Amino acid sequence: MVGTVLCEKLLEHKIDFLGIDKRVNRWNKEVGRHTMIRDLTKEFNNSVSVDYEMIVDLAGNASICDLVKKPSLARDNFLMTYNILEFARQNNIHKFIFASSREVYGNSEKALIKEKDVDLELCESSYAATKIAGETLIHAYANCYNIDFVILRFSNIYGRYALGSRVIPVFIKKVLTNKSLEIYGDAKTLDFVYIDDVVDGLLRTINNFGIAKGQAYNIARGKGYSLREVAKLIISLVPLSESKIVIGENRIGEDASFVADINKARTILGYQSKHSFAEGMKKTISWYGDKL
Repeated sequence: MVGTVLCEKLLEHKIDFLGIDKRVNRWNKEVGRHTMIRDLTKEFNNSVSVDYEMIVDLAGNASICDLVKKPSLARDNFLMTYNILEFARQNNIHKFIFASSREVYGNSEKALIKEKDVDLELCESSYAATKIAGETLIHAYANCYNIDFVILRFSNIYGRYALGSRVIPVFIKKVLTNKSLEIYGDAKTLDFVYIDDVVDGLLRTINNFGIAKGQAYNIARGKGYSLREVAKLIISLVPLSESKIVIGENRIGEDASFVADINKARTILGYQSKHSFAEGMKKTISWYGDKL
């Protein structure tokens, strides 16, 4: 999802890149032509010719529930981060951007979460653990092998190209087919950010790497929306929908609340989430309407 949109922007700006993925890109043939098919859980150093100065690591299994059910996916996340860092070390690539997650903050009771608020004891899931471990490994490689880094902690990303078990595509699909929306945790409030804003944050990081390096940044909207509000908005944007909302218990491994403080990214990167939630959701529903 994020990788596809980022690659589209790099093509648009005529910036040379090589994508590495385990499957052919299903959305954009031109991105596919710039992508090498490799399994990042395995060493790939000898199979990739290198003439690049920066790595953007977006790899990972991102479904919390999937990792709870199948812990080996968490192992794979750590292996991918390790192998990519080893690739950087062995090929003298000294600029590294890592896609982390708001999950590293755990189930904090703070109303607004700053980058310094990571607490290992609040770790809720194996997915969160892989991101904490990834960040720690990056710090180790920075200290041992002189690799400069930027860590971007993404919040709940939505928009085109996201399918599967993410809450917004699941809700949209159910609303378009008049099925009930199940909310796991009535009080759950999260910070949803539109895909184009996330990629804008990535591009700002790439372009301002020198002043951004050595730090972690929240990339989010900076506002919270309850899942009940999300469900009501989606239902309201789909004419003649008969979907109902059903409330269930919070699921294992999922945080109950998160709203990011994005002041650091705004100050240093010039980042700002430009899409309101309603505007981003309209664009997202329009895209999904053609695909589902």
